[in-house]
Amino acid sequence: MIFPLKLNTTYINSGNSFSRAFLLEENFRGGKNLLVFDTKKEMESFSKILAFVSQEPISSIINLVQVVDFFGRENGWFVTTKDFFETNINWIHHVRKNSLFLDRNKNIAPEACITSLIDSGYVHSVHLTKPGTYKKDGDTISIRPSSEDIVIALNFFDTIIDEILIFDTH
Repeated sequence: MIFPLKLNTTYINSGNSFSRAFLLEENFRGGKNLLVFDTKKEMESFSKILAFVSQEPISSIINLVQVVDFFGRENGWFVTTKDFFETNINWIHHVRKNSLFLDRNKNIAPEACITSLIDSGYVHSVHLTKPGTYKKDGDTISIRPSSEDIVIALNFFDTIIDEILIFDTH
């Protein structure tokens, strides 16, 4: 189990999705909110309504990359299905496999860095407009982490990380 469900949790059940969205938005402004649905279809349709009502983006948790995003952010709306709680995960293996530790002067081939990003769920993007994307321009790999509003630029000299720059996306 990924997250044990706890006592003292508010559950709202109403046949009217729009009234549920208004009730949630009014009572849970700010902070980190996780909503769990029975089916993926219900999660997707309710997310659209909640996004309209709250005027905030809604993040779906359907794989482990998004779990990292959930733990890394201090606030926001997150949705998932009850099936996700029943998933058995070997956390140590996952963390080792999907962690990329970068230091200046580290010897790592740019291709190996890109392979690690792809294995961790990152997607190539020319403009880095979405979190969880990367791009390669010459000797530079730019990464937009899924959990922060920054871009990390890794400048390589052959297979050595020559420089690491961090930019705020705002």
